[in-house]
Amino acid sequence: MSNLTHSVRQYIVHAHMFKNAGTTLDWSLQYSFGERFFAHTDDAVLRDRPRELERVMLESGRISALSSHWLPLPLSPVLANQTALLVLLRHPIIRAQSVYLFERGQQGDHGPSSTAAKQMDFREFVEWRLSPGRGPVIHNFQTRYLSGHFHDECNEERFEQALETLDAALVGIVERYDDSMILFETALCKEFPELDLASRPKNVSATAAQTIGERLQQIKQELGDTFVRLSEANVFDLQLYERGCALLNARLAGIRGLEQRRSEFAQRCEALS
Repeated sequence: MSNLTHSVRQYIVHAHMFKNAGTTLDWSLQYSFGERFFAHTDDAVLRDRPRELERVMLESGRISALSSHWLPLPLSPVLANQTALLVLLRHPIIRAQSVYLFERGQQGDHGPSSTAAKQMDFREFVEWRLSPGRGPVIHNFQTRYLSGHFHDECNEERFEQALETLDAALVGIVERYDDSMILFETALCKEFPELDLASRPKNVSATAAQTIGERLQQIKQELGDTFVRLSEANVFDLQLYERGCALLNARLAGIRGLEQRRSEFAQRCEALS
């Protein structure tokens, strides 16, 4: 069931997944809500104590929007009935390239992943990242996050749990960022009239101007046989991405005057730049 018709939402919660354009969306939420936007920095608290999010949201008396890298999902029934959950999905193969470029570009010592990226080409980095004990950063990452069982085995059960979370959320696609923000604004404008998701993109790589097909072809050439291994390691994320695209398309189809909204949104982004 879509959240588009929900009538009692008092909060916006952004599921800020690593390398899924979350910094850009957070900038817009901060721009819209000011001090009523809270980027939860103590993410381990939320991950290890699921009821902590409910306490933070309901007892603060001043939060309208919150973003966290580690949301306890699914949201508790109390929060779910009052919250618009925003989810941005990214094509998992393109996302893996973005992780590599981000880690490679970090200045200073930021841990083993950053060090490896500086020493390896993209194919070597993917092979290293997919080896045992390296964590699931490019291995069905989005399915794991949305299932609420990030460090467990990713299987059909976890995938179904991720789909349930997705179907209850407002879903955007990173590769269609502007359309996604138009959907979010349209769905939430009555409850949050101050919401303005126009932005100046943050942490955007030079490859962002390429089409999805162009980027995938480039990645396939760079990875060679490793492309198949990376795809197999993201079989659930690829299906999740397709579901997200279908949800976005279906919900955009219900927006009247979409082309006019696109034009107006582009003008607002241009004004910020």
